[in-house]
Parts: sequence; structure tokens; C-alpha cells
Amino acid sequence: MLVIIQARMGSTRLPGKVLMNIDGMPSILYQYERLTSYLSKDFKIIVATTTPDNTFPSTAAKIQKNLGCNAISFDVQAVCSGFIYSLEIADSLIKCNKAKKILIIGAETLS
Repeated sequence: MLVIIQARMGSTRLPGKVLMNIDGMPSILYQYERLTSYLSKDFKIIVATTTPDNTFPSTAAKIQKNLGCNAISFDVQAVCSGFIYSLEIADSLIKCNKAKKILIIGAETLS
């Protein structure tokens, strides 16, 4: 299982889409609520970003803490292609049975 939440605030096609209302809440919160109700302890978090607020701790570790879970988490710092690399890493982890559920978050401001 691979979960992807697309969250580009600067989208010109549909500006602010992560804040659009779905069932009475912002889209990103709606997706988050559905995600957290599904995830168990057996998942990984990969964050694609070269522009984190801080280098340490990683953005993925902060997300892991905020989700209140004990998941393996790490950042992939490869600028615009980081999301593609994250997909490849997730695919490899799933194919070699190292993970069943992976949350990939693309959080790059340079794209």
C-alpha cells in the first residue's frame, strides 16, 4: 500500500487546493484523517524535500512524532526529482517485503 498526498499550495491550476473543503474540513486534513485511521505501526514515512525548515531532526522524523507513531522515517534530498526517487525507494521496499505501507510526502519549494 502506497499513500500519496499531493500538497502544492502554489498550484496555478487550482490554487489553495489543499485547503478546499471536503466534508466540512480542509482537503489536506480530510486526507490526513483518512490516512491515520488506516495506518498501523507497520509503515514507513519518506519525505522528499531539499528545503526543510531544519536539517536536523529530519522533516520525516517530525511528521512521525506528530502522527504519534513508531514508524521508520527519513528525508530524500534530491530537489525536484526527490519525489520520483521516493517512489522508487518505496517500490523497492515493497517488492523486497521490507514494507507493506509507505507514506510519501513531497514537500519541495523549488519545484
